[in-house]
Amino acid sequence: EGRYGGSNLTSSNLAQTDTRAFLIVDSFLGTATGGERKRQYTPQRRQIDATVSYFKDGRGGSHTLKAGGGIQPELRNDGYTQLASGNVKQNMNNGLPVSVVLDVPTALRVGKDAADVNKDDLTTLDRLGVAHMYATDQWQVGRTTLNLGLRWDRYNAWSPDQIQLPYSFGPVNLPAASFPEQHYFTWNKVVPRIGVSYDLSGDGKTVVKANYSLFAFNPGISLGGLANKNQLQKTVTYAWADNAACAACIARDGVYQPGEEGNLLASTLSNNIQLSPTLKQPTSTQASLFFERQLTQDLGGRVGFVYFNVRDQVATYQAYRPPSAYTVPFTVVDRGADNVVGTSDDRALTYLGVPNSQLASFPTTQVVTSVPNNGTYKSIEITLNRRRSKNWSAGSGFGYTWQHDFPGGYPNTANGPFDEARRIWSLKANATYNLPFQVLLSAAYRFQAGTNYARTLSVSAPAACACTFTQPNQPVTPFNAFATDDVSVLDLRFEKTLGLSSFAKLHLFVDGFNLLNAYAAETTSVATGPTFQRPTAILAPRTAKVGFRVSW
Repeated sequence: EGRYGGSNLTSSNLAQTDTRAFLIVDSFLGTATGGERKRQYTPQRRQIDATVSYFKDGRGGSHTLKAGGGIQPELRNDGYTQLASGNVKQNMNNGLPVSVVLDVPTALRVGKDAADVNKDDLTTLDRLGVAHMYATDQWQVGRTTLNLGLRWDRYNAWSPDQIQLPYSFGPVNLPAASFPEQHYFTWNKVVPRIGVSYDLSGDGKTVVKANYSLFAFNPGISLGGLANKNQLQKTVTYAWADNAACAACIARDGVYQPGEEGNLLASTLSNNIQLSPTLKQPTSTQASLFFERQLTQDLGGRVGFVYFNVRDQVATYQAYRPPSAYTVPFTVVDRGADNVVGTSDDRALTYLGVPNSQLASFPTTQVVTSVPNNGTYKSIEITLNRRRSKNWSAGSGFGYTWQHDFPGGYPNTANGPFDEARRIWSLKANATYNLPFQVLLSAAYRFQAGTNYARTLSVSAPAACACTFTQPNQPVTPFNAFATDDVSVLDLRFEKTLGLSSFAKLHLFVDGFNLLNAYAAETTSVATGPTFQRPTAILAPRTAKVGFRVSW
């Protein structure tokens, strides 16, 4: 069997305003004024695959052998004319300045479709070569079935020749430049897949299944792009107090003017990007054990345990400004969830900053590297299913997962957040019933426990600290302290099928969604302040749909 395919995409993210006023984001008030990004990217993927299968029966059991492979080159041309209106983002905390982000355009122009832009207008170019081979054998002997497999994947991340657009504003002065072809990493890894099932009763009604698999991550085309010297998002971030004394500065007017910037907090310009020579390919391990039993002729159940872990994840990390560089303590007041000073939930919190006198010793160079951002996940799963019989069928499932990972990503400072434990669980059920006049009724119910989150506080170092702090939105509670609303949804469908001819059918249906009219908040504001726990996305209300489809 062989296959060739491909896909092309033109995607645009365009702010619905052409204002040049700076984007101002206030984390305390939960407000944003100004304009957002203007971006276009054009990913392309080609794919060639081939497989061969062989079936063999003998005294040693039966074998189903399969081997195959393929290649899948990917490319992406990308660019922004702005990351924020005016190419400036002001971060505020209750009207007080915290930091300012200056960004550099990486596209000459963007548009709604490919006809608006040619390939030379998008200046950040990334490429990824992918190749793979695999071999599997399903070996059945007696009551035992073995599934054995090996897989090899190769990923080669690189970028072709490309240019940097010139740009100058305030302290940012980038000349026009060109970058030669760059090769970032080549990963090769062979991973095993092993599964075994055993028929305990000999009649196929009671089965035990165990599986072990090692997975090597596909980096995607974006990972190589993190190390591209011609960064897609070229930004420089400075501390900002809006009180600097300079010729063109207006103190405390709430608008950044060049010359008001303070210490450098971060930079993604070409001279601030490195690729770690010890970069590893992330992997995950999955192991499971399940017990399955046919309870009656039409009813079956399944219960099991799944273990999953992730290792060696990749991040853009300020390796030359590690957590050990944060040595100066300072104190801030946490007003608590009620956002009122002087109540019982107030706390004094201590954080650490980098001494301003030592900043030169701890540059903000961005290093694409492997970090111990490991996660472990343990789940129990229970399912019960009834095959269609006597006009109805049903199925249900329950899952509960214990999570232990770094919910905020691996910390680049001594202030965290660190690894924490959380949980998530869900219940699903569905059923169908044949009503009179050959009308099919389908019902689906879903319960999803709310997602855990931490309350955050906008933190900035006081002038008396004489230090630099680079995490303005700091979690101040454990990540299991709060949870979004539980989601409970019931959907129904009535469907009638009519024969149009010997080969065509007409399906008429009526759908009802969220019939219980639940209005759970699916996401919420987590920042300490007047918007804390204010819903930012709410489950869609009760709705209905009437439609038809034709099959032939």
